[in-house]
Amino acid sequence: MKLTRTSRGFALHEFKDANGEKCSLQKSSAAENDFIWLGIDDARPLIMASKTKAGGTGWVPYDIPSDVLLTTRMHLSREQVAALIPVLQRFADYGDTDQDGEIEELTKCEGCGGKIPGRTYWDGEGMELCKACFYAIPEGQKS
Repeated sequence: MKLTRTSRGFALHEFKDANGEKCSLQKSSAAENDFIWLGIDDARPLIMASKTKAGGTGWVPYDIPSDVLLTTRMHLSREQVAALIPVLQRFADYGDTDQDGEIEELTKCEGCGGKIPGRTYWDGEGMELCKACFYAIPEGQKS
């Protein structure tokens, strides 16, 4: 991730997503509250080639008139970001966003320092373990 500044001095983190699309996270210039912009920088509208005059198969670029605006980035408040953090952290740690259909609180593991879900991973003997390091979670931290 590359950190630069906008022409007005706001932090701008630039990166590419898994599809190679240019994305950014930028501090918003909104004066009334703290916000960030997050998402793909530019829309790349596509249309099925079969729907064009030239015809064909697959997706082809779709020309949008210059006086049309396509919004591609989310404008998020601090509260919205705070609500997303546990879900994103769970995905970063475990590759999914929920367990049994329910979002969980995450707790820091004393063994490895990683985040562990509020629910349990059992060793079959009644001991709750951190999935990452197999640290035995103390009784007071158990869910």
